Amino acid sequence: MIADALESQKRKFVVAESQNAGKPISAVGVEVDAVVDNLRYFAGAARNMEGKAVAEYLPGRTSMIRRDPVGVIASIAPWNYPLAMAVWQAAPALAAGNTVVMKPASATPLAALRLTELAREVGFPAGVVNVITGPGAEIGAQFAADPRIDIIALTGDSATGRELMAAGAATLKRLHLELGGKAPFVVFADADIEAAARGAVAGAFVNGGQDCTAATRLYAQADIFDRLVARIAELTAQVRIGDPFGSTTDLGSLISRTHRDRVAGYVDSAVAAGARIVIGGSAKPSGVPAEGAYFAPTLIVGAQQSSEIVQQEVFGPVLVALPFSDEAEVI
Repeated sequence: MIADALESQKRKFVVAESQNAGKPISAVGVEVDAVVDNLRYFAGAARNMEGKAVAEYLPGRTSMIRRDPVGVIASIAPWNYPLAMAVWQAAPALAAGNTVVMKPASATPLAALRLTELAREVGFPAGVVNVITGPGAEIGAQFAADPRIDIIALTGDSATGRELMAAGAATLKRLHLELGGKAPFVVFADADIEAAARGAVAGAFVNGGQDCTAATRLYAQADIFDRLVARIAELTAQVRIGDPFGSTTDLGSLISRTHRDRVAGYVDSAVAAGARIVIGGSAKPSGVPAEGAYFAPTLIVGAQQSSEIVQQEVFGPVLVALPFSDEAEVI
């Protein structure tokens, strides 16, 4: 029922998500379709729980596995995919018979608030789907300390995951953590250069690079490094940055000016350490609306493997490219 209701109100959710997170509206439509599909998937999966159901270990005795709800699930969602993450955390928990308390990111509370309203509209009993907004550190600490919370699901950075794990130890809290990443994109000399270049641009810049699976460090074999970098630069120049509601926009605003400045700080530090910007690097690209937090898609070369720009999660539209000689070195 909630999937049908969300589908019927798709436009409303698309607009709210774009306004709240700065995403290009053309991309959000696809995300909402995926959310509807996820709701239906978990509703079906609950009918077919996997695992060994019955066994006989002693004569005359039958042992069976009975699956019961865990209880109260506290879900802490990030701001990069507000609606999708709220559903990815809540839908399987609800399908398995649990109740949910959602804590959306402070910058993007609209999706979770509207999802809670939708659950009530379609007939979910009061108290089954709940939402609380506010500072993440404060509410996360309450979740960890409250014995009524049985499990906490967090999608966020690794530092927050460590803090939550430590805070939850006193109440032996169950945890489900999806944390940050720094995905490598490895290209050998025998690869299709055009396909690799297009894949690298998509992997690094989709959703403004604000993605834990963003492939923001590119390793290319030395024989093709310059050619691949040149083609990526050409494709990067074609990425259209601007108003999220523009029909041709590829890259909208980052989540906030504070985050944009953080991304710019990584780039500035890389340049100060000897790296070179091939294209981009601007926190104020031309032709974008005055409001918002725009950062030009950026390609960097000349960084060291040990440098901050290679080792740390930038969480912005920044791709750093490094050459390698053979498989052993790149691994």
